[in-house]
Amino acid sequence: MLRNLEEQDVSGFGPLESYEADVNLQGDERFSVAGLDVQTHFAPGHSPAGLVFEITDPASGQAALFVGDVIFRGSVGRTDLPGGSFATLEDSIVRLYESCPRDAPVLSGHSGPTTLDHELAANPFLDGVRARVTA
Repeated sequence: MLRNLEEQDVSGFGPLESYEADVNLQGDERFSVAGLDVQTHFAPGHSPAGLVFEITDPASGQAALFVGDVIFRGSVGRTDLPGGSFATLEDSIVRLYESCPRDAPVLSGHSGPTTLDHELAANPFLDGVRARVTA
């Protein structure tokens, strides 16, 4: 999409200019930045190439999830934009529950912090996720 931004139908955003990314992450990469360990998780649904960054401090073992627009406190990312899919987003969120620490802070693009545990219990958009994830 980055290579062809002028051709994307993203009304309300722009003008957009295409460019070539320096690094293309696909999900499931591990690397270190500034002494922190980073694990990427492929999380499409809000957008076709969504990623979640699980960042862990190796000294303390504490992790945080930077989820962008995948999940919010009490909501989830929009899926009505080009390339969006609620079923795909739901699959991505289930995978996060299967692979990430549920008590780690979840930091999104538009709301206050939460945790996966809190959202599983309270988020009205996760009914389908609750049916697929064991508590």
